[in-house]
Amino acid sequence: MAKASASATPAVPRRSWFWLQGVICGVAVAVVPGTALMIGVLMAPAFATYAMEQGKTRPLARGMMLRGAACTFMPLRVLWEHGGSLDASLDLLSDPGRPLLAWTACGAGWLAGQLADILTRLALDARSARALRQLTQERDKLIVEWTDEQPPK
Repeated sequence: MAKASASATPAVPRRSWFWLQGVICGVAVAVVPGTALMIGVLMAPAFATYAMEQGKTRPLARGMMLRGAACTFMPLRVLWEHGGSLDASLDLLSDPGRPLLAWTACGAGWLAGQLADILTRLALDARSARALRQLTQERDKLIVEWTDEQPPK
């Protein structure tokens, strides 16, 4: 006899909206190719991390996108002031300082995420060590109080 499942109805799989991202990117490339190129080049490290990161919330990619987007607004404004064409986008991207600044900002977002992990682990380890010391001291007091023995060293 087969086991009955916990719920009588099977779980409905979540819908994927990944295709919608492709549609939006395709429309952006077709309608505003200069802006799409500028965003694609300046945010390339963040997009690559977003595509490869495994976590459900993607904390590293979100931090990289936030910092990279901050350095993308000024070149986009300059691009739009110059008509937003593909030629203007290529002219602006020919200055190596623009992509370098945005990629450095994306790297700073990655570094901030890594440092947050390390600092959190160190803080939790310190808290655990402090709690262990307190419990050891309390155990030693109880050993002395309830027996005539000295606590182990």
